[in-house]
Amino acid sequence: MDDHGTQDKRKHKRYPISDDTVVLCEATIGSVLDISEGGLAIKYFKPKSLPEESTALVFSGEQDFLVSELPLKMVRKEEVQFSTLADTHTQTVGVKFNNPDAKQKDQILQFIAALD
Repeated sequence: MDDHGTQDKRKHKRYPISDDTVVLCEATIGSVLDISEGGLAIKYFKPKSLPEESTALVFSGEQDFLVSELPLKMVRKEEVQFSTLADTHTQTVGVKFNNPDAKQKDQILQFIAALD
């Protein structure tokens, strides 16, 4: 990477998610937009205030994937107004995996391999 920031800063390739993969974090359900070896992008409707660090359950019925107690750390948050009539907002959150254990890492790698 050069010092001028012209290249992508991401360490890991992102894989878009087009199925039913969801995240349950702090009693809030979000839809996974993409995944990498390092983290997730999640879209929440009617977002609640999420902590900077938490654990989550990630589930996909279509891919037969479930990982629980996955430690996450928020690295990006963007709120967008979804409907002015209903005053509804969505929030896209970028999280990194915050020192997952060996089993969780293996589960994530297997899930990504099935997407590739």
